[in-house]
Amino acid sequence: MSESLAAAHGEQRGSELLATTLDRVFGAIGEAVHAHGGSVVSFAGDALACWFEGDAADHAVAAALEMQQLVASSGVVQIPGGDDIALGLKVGVAAGECTRVLVGDPDVRQFDVASGDAIDRCAEAEKVAVKGEVVVDERVEAALAGRLRSVEHRDGHAVATGLDRAPDRAPWPPLADADLPDGAFERWVQATVFERLTASDEPLLAEFRPVAPMFLGVDGIDHDRPEDVAELDRVVRETQAAVARHGGALLSVLAGDKGTYLVMSFGAPVTHGDDRRRAVAATQELQARFGDRVRIGVSAGRVFAGLFRGTVFSTYSFIGEVANTAARLMSAAQPGQALVAATVARDLDRRFRLDPLEPLRLKGIDGPVAVSELLPAGATSQAFSELRYELPLVGREREQLTIEAALEGARSGRGGFLSIVADPGMGKSRLLTAAIGDSLRRGFEVLAGECQPHGIASPYLPWQPIVHGLLGVPLGAPDGERIEALHAALRAGAPQAVPLAPLLGEALGLELPDTDITREMPAPVRRQVRHDVLAGVLMARAAAGPLCIVLDDLHWIDSSSADLLHDLTPTLAQLPVLVLAALRPLELGDRIELPAGDVVELAELLPEAAERLAVQLLAHLSGAPADPAQVGAVLERAGGNPFFVEELAREVSSGHATELPTSLEGLILHRIDQLAERQQRTVRMASIIGRRFQTDVLRGAYTDVLEQGELRDDLGGLADHGLVLLDTPEPDEAYLFRHALVRDVAYETLSFGLRERLHEQVARFLEEAVESPPVELLAFHYARTTNTDKEARYRRLAAERAIRAGAFVDAREHLDRAIEIITAREQTPAALADELQVQLLRGTTLQMLHGQSSPVAKVAYDRARELTRLLPPGPDTGRAVFGLWAYYLFQGQMGPAAELADEAVELTRHAPDPTLQVMAQLTVSQTHFWTGEFDKHEAATAAVYAGYDPELHETYVTQYTQNPRFTAASGNITAVWQLGRLDDALVELERARADAHALQHPFSLALVELNPSVLAYCRGLGHEDVQEAAERLLGVAGPIGNPVYVAWAQTNLGYAAVLRGEYDAGIAEIQQQLEVTTGMGAHMFDPVVASLLADSMRRAGRFDDGLAVLDEMTPAFAGGGRVTWACEHAKLRAELLLGRDPAATTEALALLDEAVAIARSHGTVGSELRAALIRAELLRQLGRDDWCDDLADALDRLPQGHDDPVPTAARTLLADGHHRPTAQPTTDP
Repeated sequence: MSESLAAAHGEQRGSELLATTLDRVFGAIGEAVHAHGGSVVSFAGDALACWFEGDAADHAVAAALEMQQLVASSGVVQIPGGDDIALGLKVGVAAGECTRVLVGDPDVRQFDVASGDAIDRCAEAEKVAVKGEVVVDERVEAALAGRLRSVEHRDGHAVATGLDRAPDRAPWPPLADADLPDGAFERWVQATVFERLTASDEPLLAEFRPVAPMFLGVDGIDHDRPEDVAELDRVVRETQAAVARHGGALLSVLAGDKGTYLVMSFGAPVTHGDDRRRAVAATQELQARFGDRVRIGVSAGRVFAGLFRGTVFSTYSFIGEVANTAARLMSAAQPGQALVAATVARDLDRRFRLDPLEPLRLKGIDGPVAVSELLPAGATSQAFSELRYELPLVGREREQLTIEAALEGARSGRGGFLSIVADPGMGKSRLLTAAIGDSLRRGFEVLAGECQPHGIASPYLPWQPIVHGLLGVPLGAPDGERIEALHAALRAGAPQAVPLAPLLGEALGLELPDTDITREMPAPVRRQVRHDVLAGVLMARAAAGPLCIVLDDLHWIDSSSADLLHDLTPTLAQLPVLVLAALRPLELGDRIELPAGDVVELAELLPEAAERLAVQLLAHLSGAPADPAQVGAVLERAGGNPFFVEELAREVSSGHATELPTSLEGLILHRIDQLAERQQRTVRMASIIGRRFQTDVLRGAYTDVLEQGELRDDLGGLADHGLVLLDTPEPDEAYLFRHALVRDVAYETLSFGLRERLHEQVARFLEEAVESPPVELLAFHYARTTNTDKEARYRRLAAERAIRAGAFVDAREHLDRAIEIITAREQTPAALADELQVQLLRGTTLQMLHGQSSPVAKVAYDRARELTRLLPPGPDTGRAVFGLWAYYLFQGQMGPAAELADEAVELTRHAPDPTLQVMAQLTVSQTHFWTGEFDKHEAATAAVYAGYDPELHETYVTQYTQNPRFTAASGNITAVWQLGRLDDALVELERARADAHALQHPFSLALVELNPSVLAYCRGLGHEDVQEAAERLLGVAGPIGNPVYVAWAQTNLGYAAVLRGEYDAGIAEIQQQLEVTTGMGAHMFDPVVASLLADSMRRAGRFDDGLAVLDEMTPAFAGGGRVTWACEHAKLRAELLLGRDPAATTEALALLDEAVAIARSHGTVGSELRAALIRAELLRQLGRDDWCDDLADALDRLPQGHDDPVPTAARTLLADGHHRPTAQPTTDP
């Protein structure tokens, strides 16, 4: 079962679940034993030994049968992703004489040991039994003759199935506290465990710890001989003393058919940091003391340690694979031999001599185990805080020079971004603090912020204190006072920005009501305007003198903060501002990309520098010159890790440790274990809240756990021990874990079950006691509980807030987890309604991240549509239909898109929602555009404009990913040109561009900028115009990250290169982007891309390649109903045929006739004129008298745009042919 639980939940969680299962099962078994007057004598992980005094065979068998019933009723242990495990029990019962003695030092701990012939026969009976059976030996069967019901005999034993005239229960009488003499309880419990049990109603004894377990087998003990019993007591006492000298604890003394063995722990319940070395040192001492009488196995790793208990018995122990490994190594060892696992050997220094052996195959352990034999001992060999440091920095001279150069550059007006990257313990925060001091000495003003683990989904969390400083808003003041200070700062420095104050609220951790200006702004616009305002604030503040902005723990930065950092970084080059950041390597992954700048990477200190650091620290801590022996000891263990050096120096100077820690985790845990029990509890409770914790939250959340009247003293004690430091004083008192690793270790020791409960307490306190608690923080805490309903709720709220802020990556993370929770529930109407909202938000988010043709977005919308059919009708159906319509439209599947557009319109008749009505008309207008029905397109576009409400801008964007006013304009601009009204198209383009710029909404700007490049192609403009249009689009599409629009911009840049004569490079770029959009399924743009690519091939003289492009792609356009560009494709095909073979006039003329006919049937005079011009030139070359008729007719029907290249060429051709005068433009170029 332990392996299955570990595989399903991980080793740590699996161990805890195993312990919980054992508590439940053995607790019930212990109650059955107690009810019949028996006692639990020993616990060995997966077995209990029980004792029934005197002639009590009937009570023993009755208890055994009850045990089987209890275990059978316990059901199964569920294993996620695997087969469930049915709980089973085997019971052996034997009767006879045996020995039961007390061994061990009563001043340390005593043990109750039962042994002898009856114990051995009981073990034999248990081996005969199979799961679910009770097997008794011959003596029990004889004692219960006539009463014992048995189904069979097996190997001299009887399988008992029942008991006639079962005895009445005879439980032990209650034991009052007054009946216990002083010290009666303490002698049975390890001292540290007893202290924790008596110090609190809820001792923190269930925890994960790095432990080195030792199993010691004692040979030659005959428990029936009094002299051997006395010898066992001597062995136990001497072992207790030896183990205690090395900081370990003897937890169990067990005797049975496997012999006598002792179980020791180094690291639980107290850690020393170097527990592996302590275990091996104790092993050497025990080997020397007992010689061939003992066999020893030692392993190391993390275990789940705590009380294993029921209502009538409990014992402190640990479980985990490392314990099983140590036990198996003991069994494999020869007399006098000690086998040490590789997990122990790698932490030992040269004072220990090891002989590597061939790997062993051990029962219950997967794979071979690397082991070494421990040989006899040989000769031995030779108020820090991240904010304030009392001693100078050591060993980072080269890195400091890099930082100094950056500061000097910034002071002279050439600012930038510099990051300090290092693994935990390498001193990045120490170097950062030194850089802060250097900047202050150079006249910089310093503003600092710190990222938090939960802050990944908390917009602008690290920037909040910085923005407070930039604006002069008092950090920590009441909200009203901060709001007034914000308005005062804006009135004084930028009066025009006062109406934009609500946009700065999020960057200050304030919620301000929207003004008329900000109310209609969608999230991307709000974000961009916010960043622009902050850039202005930064520039204004920098005008007063150089600034140093510090961002610590940048690996936990949220996407909004990262976006602000990216937006501000380009301006730094012109300002006296340096941004300094510290972060761990490889933890950002692909989530956040750092801005360009200098990077300082920290490695371990060189030996000379590490020695200087150790000498400096030891001298400072002791107040005397450093002891060379202590310096050597510190360096031998620490290497070049500066945090190790510092912590080891503290341990040596404090006099607490005779041996030095070798593991950072163990070192920190050791420091925690040295605290008073109350302070240990406080530091662990604080770790739940986070690296920074407010005293009021700590006090309020854990009123049932912490000593309220002593909390201030306890926090002061933690500060005195160097674990935390005061971050902000009263009234908003808050502390900071001195190092993130301190918090991590304190947190990781807590059991999963306890963490869940404590996180929920914090979350509930924040909900009830804090005004407008951050939903991201509530989501963070509830995500670490079993309260998935609350987690899903706050995940959705956090996602909505992230969408409004334009943080779509954060939104997706929240929504993915929310949907996982909701879909696991029973599918009630309420659950379906919750899922519908989340799926709609997921569709919105995924289309923004992956493009409207994204299959993953379609999955979300498909599910949303299915859910709307299961729920009462409402406007949410329209949202689902719109999302699917956008998918099919961008996929280029006009048939399904048209059907969905009709469905959207039909929905508005039953759900008169104004937003849905506008979006339904938008589906109609855009579908008609791509199917070439421009009269219907214009009518639907007019309906969109008529129903559009600027007040609903943010709703449009949040629910539908786009503003309908700009989407409609995007298609209409091209449609109006197709209808021959170029002037109207250009006016609409400029009006839409101005409106989008006024909103500063990037996605709306991207929609508007889609069309200038299309128009440039259709109008026959040069490479400068195409290049400018493409760069405009890329400038707005790039930051929002929509891959479809980025690919379209890159396509047009490729076409501009072709127009410049860079044929190979331009064609390669267009082909590459075609592969990109095809890979995304964004086939809506294929007709346009095919036109650009075919025309590029024509210009490059690659006529066959151009024809191949059209041969491959045109059938798909026609089959999908995308006929808007059919006229252009026929014209291009004719040009390519003539380029390949000038004699192919008949086929080319037929294609040009087709192109003109298509254009006329759709009323697209713009496209008709392009085809008619080529046709007229060809007819004139063929000597046809009617060559000019269609061209003149098309030119006569062109209402606007006479000075464009195409109509100008048409007029020139007609004039050259001495044709009748044609309509002239109002302004002759």
